[in-house]
Amino acid sequence: MSAKLKYTRAQYSRRSLNNVLEDIKAIEKTIKNTLAKDEHLNLIYEQLTSVPGLGPQTALQMIISSNEFKWITEPKNLRAMQVLRLSKQNQDKIGQRLGFQSLQTSV
Repeated sequence: MSAKLKYTRAQYSRRSLNNVLEDIKAIEKTIKNTLAKDEHLNLIYEQLTSVPGLGPQTALQMIISSNEFKWITEPKNLRAMQVLRLSKQNQDKIGQRLGFQSLQTSV
């Protein structure tokens, strides 16, 4: 492969990567704007991300998977979510922040 062709391929790859990164930034901005507009959603998000080891993407996945926790009616439903594997301590922290007494109940 010629040096010119390698350079051209690398240049197109760099452009494609930059476009993907710009798309990600736009999506993240949209998510932040949505959270800022919805007080309840933002509260849930803040509560989840305050748990050590639980990041923004996981918090959003949990919110989406549980329909803003409307489908979670008792602690065992939260534990049954397959979004992530949490330690018992973090399960309890999430449950307490969302208003559950304790997640120590058996599944």
